[in-house]
Amino acid sequence: MRVMFKEPGKRPKEREIDGSLGGMQQAVEGYIETLSLPYLNLVIVFDEEGRLKGKERNIIIPRMMLQSVIPVGIVGNLFICAAEGDELRGLNDAEMEAAKNILKVCCLGTEV
Repeated sequence: MRVMFKEPGKRPKEREIDGSLGGMQQAVEGYIETLSLPYLNLVIVFDEEGRLKGKERNIIIPRMMLQSVIPVGIVGNLFICAAEGDELRGLNDAEMEAAKNILKVCCLGTEV
């Protein structure tokens, strides 16, 4: 599954991961949690217990991007993929470009 992958303190990069539940859990190093974005059915996937494990902060999603009251901080490894119904799938070229642009807005202390 083709995704945009981001580790804390590092630049995002296109990456191929195993699209099974186990493969996604391995990529984020934990149980997966998803956060839907209002763009092209994009989804951020990350470790649901990342904060409890003391993982390093990775990105902050501005509140305007989520139409939320407060910004959302995500810790640990994450990747952006697309949703089709209840299924997650890899990104096409347009979605990959959108994912790069989203991370340009959200990255902390790293150039995209």
